[in-house]
Amino acid sequence: MEPQFQSSFIPKKPAVSIPSAPAAPTHSFNIFSIAATVILVATILAAGGLFAYKQILNGQIDKANADIVAARDAFQPDTIKELIDVSGRLMSAQKLLNSHIALSYMLDNLQSMTFKKIRFNNFNFSSKEGVPTISMDVEGQSYNVLVQQYDIFSQDTSIQNPSFSDFTVTDNGNVTTKFIGTIDPSLISYKKSIEPIESTQSIESATSTNQ
Repeated sequence: MEPQFQSSFIPKKPAVSIPSAPAAPTHSFNIFSIAATVILVATILAAGGLFAYKQILNGQIDKANADIVAARDAFQPDTIKELIDVSGRLMSAQKLLNSHIALSYMLDNLQSMTFKKIRFNNFNFSSKEGVPTISMDVEGQSYNVLVQQYDIFSQDTSIQNPSFSDFTVTDNGNVTTKFIGTIDPSLISYKKSIEPIESTQSIESATSTNQ
């Protein structure tokens, strides 16, 4: 009897399951987390740079203050203030000297120009807009005397624009009139009047020193 073969290829034993290889782990990257990290690092670096820059500026300010104090001490501010005060007082004194009026020299000059038969009364001096002016009453023995006095004033440069007006004949035969004229400012300047004295003193001092 021929052997019988089993026509089924299905094994009789249960199939053994082969374990599969573990799947590779997947890593997910969060873009927001990366951006936050970058911003944090940048913020820390910026804060550090700002702090360092602030320290540098403070150091420069302190050095500048020290340099200013040193420069101020070198120039001696108290001495400078005193010199400025002295300069101001000198300028004020110079201004007063330049504007000071001395009538004595002008009166002496007027006396030297007065004609012998002329008499002056009611002398008045004024200065309008920086122009010194004199006015007075004049009495002469005749019109001819007044004409001669006018000629004397006209020929002298110290009295400018001489003018006679309001002629009147008195009971004794004399003629009165009113005179007005402007004066050369240098004639009444106190500074000009003392300059010859100062020049003489300087010459005498130099002469005595040379001897």
